[in-house]
Amino acid sequence: MHRFGAWATACALLVAWQAAEVHAQEPVQPAAQTKPWYKRMFGKSEPPPAPATQAAPVPKERPADAAARVLQQERDEYLKQLEALSAIKLQALQANDETTMERADALEREATEVYQQRIAHLPCARLKPLSEEALDRQLGTGVATNPLMAGSTPGKTASAKLGTKGGDR
Repeated sequence: MHRFGAWATACALLVAWQAAEVHAQEPVQPAAQTKPWYKRMFGKSEPPPAPATQAAPVPKERPADAAARVLQQERDEYLKQLEALSAIKLQALQANDETTMERADALEREATEVYQQRIAHLPCARLKPLSEEALDRQLGTGVATNPLMAGSTPGKTASAKLGTKGGDR
């Protein structure tokens, strides 16, 4: 029995210690528990609270539009750089300063390289402009070489194709 008393005392102390912690905390009672216990157990369940209002979904930008926007931004930045470099070149030309002119040329080449690297990943940058000769080779000139002879074979006339002689009827 002495062992049973020791276990009972240990359990009682543990329960008392946990109860002291529970009473030390502030009781949390949500507003939904104002109903009596029998209605909470056997009554209808309340619908879940409505989700917080969601912002209108932002329409996704098409990839082509995004690429065009990025290309335009890069092009604007590149043109600003070229404009500044041409102002530097103009001042160097007026001052007859060769070292400044060479430095401006080097900066212009560097700006062009950076621009080409920044737009290289864009789909529209992979398109190559075709020359007029390349277009003529791909599409043809659009005009037959001899439009009057396009429908007939050489050496045969229209009367020969029909099987009639030229003057006989």
